[in-house]
Parts: sequence; structure tokens; C-alpha cells
Amino acid sequence: MKRGLEANSRRVIEVTEDLDYLNSIKLFIENSNDINNLKAIHEELISQGYMKLQAKKGKVKKQNKEIGFGIFEGENYQILFGRNNTENDNLTFKIADKNDIWLHAKNIPGSHVIIKCENLTEDILLKAAQIAAYYSKGFTGDKISIDYTQKRYILREQNLDL
Repeated sequence: MKRGLEANSRRVIEVTEDLDYLNSIKLFIENSNDINNLKAIHEELISQGYMKLQAKKGKVKKQNKEIGFGIFEGENYQILFGRNNTENDNLTFKIADKNDIWLHAKNIPGSHVIIKCENLTEDILLKAAQIAAYYSKGFTGDKISIDYTQKRYILREQNLDL
């Protein structure tokens, strides 16, 4: 029974992580406004093993697609945001510089938002926070808490078997 309890405890954690991931995918699907975003989400689900690639007749060519993201530009700044988990990871760990500002809705699925600017003002920060809130699961008109920090303090999550 003790080993069963330990195994079930680990399984609960795994299922909870899967559920959180799939809820974030659901959010990105609901917020998608074009077919290319939906195709990118579909490819992500295939790469993560949640869906199988349907075989087409003939040879299938593997396509190297550029990973995109949304952009809002002002005079002296850019606000970049992810529209799916792949774009979020790409933005946070490949596009963002260590001194860029990273934003995300607190404790709910949503887009990673990056501010690239020389002089951060309260107006720019507020605009980026509004984008993070809009592209989050909590966007229902309620107040949403937004976390923000310099990108240098964001660490890639690693699964550790304890």
C-alpha cells in the first residue's frame, strides 16, 4: 500500500501538470484569430505527444517553420507576446534579452509578454500588463494580478524526480 500511495502521489502531480498544460492550450485556441495560430498549436500538440500526425499519401516533407509571436510597437518600445506555449518559450528563452521586462498573469495560463525598451515608463508597463491580462485565462472583466520582472530572473522549469 505504501508503494501504491507513492506511485499515486507522483501520478496526481503528472496529471495536474498535464491538465494545466491542456488548459493553457485551450486558452490559446480560444484566443486564436487566424488559421496559422491554430496550425502552430496543432503542431505543438503533435510534438508534445498529445496528438498523432495523420499520415498523408506520398512523402511528407518536414517543414522548418519560423516561430512567430505577436508585436505591439510604439515610438521607443516593442511589446512582444506569445500566442501559444511554443511561442511563449521562444520569446522568453531565445528572443528576450536579460534586461528586458517579462510579464505573465499570476497563477493562471496566459501569454508571456516581453517589453523591449531603453526607458521603461509606467505607461509602457501598464500597456504590457493589459496585454498579459487580455491574453490570459482570467480575462473576464475581473481584476487580474500580473507578475513582472527582468527576464534574467526567469528560469526554465525542469521536471525533477524526487
